[in-house]
Amino acid sequence: MVIQSLFYIRFFKPPPLKCALYQPFNIVWTIESDLGDRCFGGDLSLVCETNNPDVKIRFLPPDKKPSKKRNHNGDTAVADPTNLDYTPYPHGGYGGIVTRMALVPSSSSNVDPTKIQLCFSLAPAFRSTTVIKKKQVSADVIPHPVWHHAYPLVRSSAYKDGTSYSTDNVWIIPTWSMPLNIIPTPKRPSQQQPPKDPPGGQQAQRKIKLGSTVLSLCEDVEQSIARHVWDCGLAMCDFLVEHRNQIKCNHVIELAALVLQPRTMTLTDLSDALEIMQQNIDLVDSTTTDLQAKVLSWGPKDSIHGGNKDDTVWAGDEQLVDLILLTDVLYNQGSHDLLLETLEWLMKGRNCKVLLAYKERNTDERVFFSKIKDRHWQCVEAAPTGDHPDSKYPFEMYWIQK
Repeated sequence: MVIQSLFYIRFFKPPPLKCALYQPFNIVWTIESDLGDRCFGGDLSLVCETNNPDVKIRFLPPDKKPSKKRNHNGDTAVADPTNLDYTPYPHGGYGGIVTRMALVPSSSSNVDPTKIQLCFSLAPAFRSTTVIKKKQVSADVIPHPVWHHAYPLVRSSAYKDGTSYSTDNVWIIPTWSMPLNIIPTPKRPSQQQPPKDPPGGQQAQRKIKLGSTVLSLCEDVEQSIARHVWDCGLAMCDFLVEHRNQIKCNHVIELAALVLQPRTMTLTDLSDALEIMQQNIDLVDSTTTDLQAKVLSWGPKDSIHGGNKDDTVWAGDEQLVDLILLTDVLYNQGSHDLLLETLEWLMKGRNCKVLLAYKERNTDERVFFSKIKDRHWQCVEAAPTGDHPDSKYPFEMYWIQK
């Protein structure tokens, strides 16, 4: 599949973590790039579904609180909802869309308190046929094989974004709510009071399909450098699935390598991302791979502890590491030397390789490749890019080795 641009359905205010049936709540959402620096500029619709056939979603009229945000669905409740309409702000404006909804039984039968998830994805009417390779088009609407429930966008909507890419290159990445507990309906108060929104969380989920297994990834709804999915992370997952039979490894550092079934896999980041790394590890059911999350600050090995000797800091044997995954790590040119110093001691194993997924955000970032050459390391393309007839990604993939 030829992939040119990714846009993410994203919550500013996610659904609550628990609520009763018929209890109204607001969500605030948009469709934007991975950095959150650009909203999608065309009109389209999303489908909002639950993963429980006994529970459906009912859209409600907006509440009466004054708000600068846009409200969805006017003043009329929708009894059998399917779609949420997305229209960008005029003149390049930016903000979230407010949608009010409630969970209701799908039939007259009682629904036992349970835990469900809400999925927001591209509506069927806006899903395009899939380009397998350039000039080879499938007649069927096919979801992405790895990015679970992601679909390419139809031509008319993509061109309304005012950019130069073609429809078949634009993918809309879905989102899921965190698991939501349906609780017993509370008794009505003696005095009628305006209903309050149930408290919401600060996270949502993306899902990756690894063969027959669907892997859930938690991300924060607040914009930050860490703690959410980036374009190159999705590209890395896709690349590893496609080439899983050619990549042999036992000890891997970083995310997305579970499909390779290594003996150990270590996720690393700064200390403020340790909690969410462990949270995502806890969602994985693997009996073949030892998963762990560690703090790893870039720099010489003797500086990584920073005086901290607890077991959250990397203390592995780099001699055993045979694959290091790097995704979208070149955006800060000032950290390139620290990254290279880290790779210098991490690539201690004789056959250790680095797989780098890179998306250019500033041309100055390319000095990194000059510094690799100055160290006399090997750096070769792992996948065709640009105008190559077999190009699949708008991102670049490289193998790096001493």
